[in-house]
Amino acid sequence: MLNNNLNIFSPMKKVILLIALIVSLSSFGQNYIENGNFERELQEWNNLQGDNESYAKFGLETRNTHKGYAMKVVVLRLGNNDWDVQSITPIKLKKRKHYRLTFYGRTRTPGAAIKAVIQNEEYSSKDFTLTTSWSKYTWEFKTVEEILDLKFHFFNKGTFYLDEVYLEKI
Repeated sequence: MLNNNLNIFSPMKKVILLIALIVSLSSFGQNYIENGNFERELQEWNNLQGDNESYAKFGLETRNTHKGYAMKVVVLRLGNNDWDVQSITPIKLKKRKHYRLTFYGRTRTPGAAIKAVIQNEEYSSKDFTLTTSWSKYTWEFKTVEEILDLKFHFFNKGTFYLDEVYLEKI
């Protein structure tokens, strides 16, 4: 007896396979940063200064950028803490997962550094010493809890540029 049904997958199985494929592809390679390329100016970024008499200017750089627009931070006066001048963007990372942060940065002041921070109750950070030309920086980490914020702390005087901020699950 011959089976005339040459279609090996029923319509329901096709739908389930398609959904599984979409879910698996969307969970890897997704950028958890809403405006990491600053093409929407500084939307999604909360820029703080003024604590402990710190003073900085936050803006957008359109010339000599890595690609398109870049965030420009000019730190004129430091506060008492690393976090007195910072830029924050909301993120939603799951607990006990591995992630990779990459960004391009540069500074006008040789040897000036910034700190990348992930934070909710947990606090994890990595310092990056920037160069005067655009360079790519990477940080891989594992979360302990759900994470709600990515922050960059500017704890040196000088002019800093950030672009193509990308955060993905690995």
